[in-house]
Amino acid sequence: SPPRTAYKSTLDGLRDFKARAQKRLEQSREDRDRVSKLIENIRSKVEEDVRAIEDQLEDQLDETQDRIDAEVFRMTDLLQNEARLEDERESNLTNLVNALSGLIADKESDVANNQKIAAE
Repeated sequence: SPPRTAYKSTLDGLRDFKARAQKRLEQSREDRDRVSKLIENIRSKVEEDVRAIEDQLEDQLDETQDRIDAEVFRMTDLLQNEARLEDERESNLTNLVNALSGLIADKESDVANNQKIAAE
């Protein structure tokens, strides 16, 4: 029964080929699943890193804004203080001018009185 042996040999060869093909198909599915998981892990890690960088940049931005706000407050305070001092200087000068004007008027009055007395 050589034809039966050839038929059985062919059938065994086909079964072996089918088994290897199924094994390759299964391996391919496992590889695809593993690659999909790797891609998802990488995507997740990248998203996590991006969030961490965004948080860090936001913290730095907040810190910088706080420093700017503090400097603006300090400069505003200095300018307000300088304006107050300028108002005090102006008030002191006005008082000085008024006092000098009063002294001059008193001296002029004294001179006029002395001239009046001298003329009499």
